[in-house]
Amino acid sequence: KALDHPVPALVFIHGGGWAGGQRGDYRPYTVPYAAKGYVTASVSYRLKDVAKFPAAVQDVKAAIKFLRANAEKYHIDPDHIAAIGGSAGGHLSLMLGLTPDKPELEPTAGPEGVSDKVQAVVAPYGPTDLTTDFARNNGTVTSFIGKSYEEAPDAFKLASPMAHLTADAPPILIFHGTIDDIVPVEQSDGFAAKLKEL
Repeated sequence: KALDHPVPALVFIHGGGWAGGQRGDYRPYTVPYAAKGYVTASVSYRLKDVAKFPAAVQDVKAAIKFLRANAEKYHIDPDHIAAIGGSAGGHLSLMLGLTPDKPELEPTAGPEGVSDKVQAVVAPYGPTDLTTDFARNNGTVTSFIGKSYEEAPDAFKLASPMAHLTADAPPILIFHGTIDDIVPVEQSDGFAAKLKEL
């Protein structure tokens, strides 16, 4: 049935190594959660062959700004927006949760004066630290950044959710398979340890 009051929004961000995937990949989740009474959205972002970091982060931030600016139209409670995504989508969800309104990652499009903050993050098997030896020497990561670690260490740090983790982070749910052969489970283990420490 149609909504007649504001409800929380769940924003799904697809994975695919920042190189593939599409927003339709999360249809099996968006439809059932909409049936449960949430507003659901699945967003696109520029892939690394089109634009390098920080383009993908800027695009998902622009999507949050759009939804918040149009909250009344879509019956969204603007103070209850969650970002959800796996793998590269998990990375982008974490970046949303940990870098609200960060000037270096400000979208180049979208409504001005509207926050890109999310209130919760669900990020299964997402890369969390692009400064590790694994990430520095991984072709998927270096092509996402567009440079080698030696050329742009600050970009690798800026692109790392771990670098933005503070005690006032929103609630974050992570989980990760121990035999993942794409994103090492140590990425989530280290992130979880830092969360507990904070």
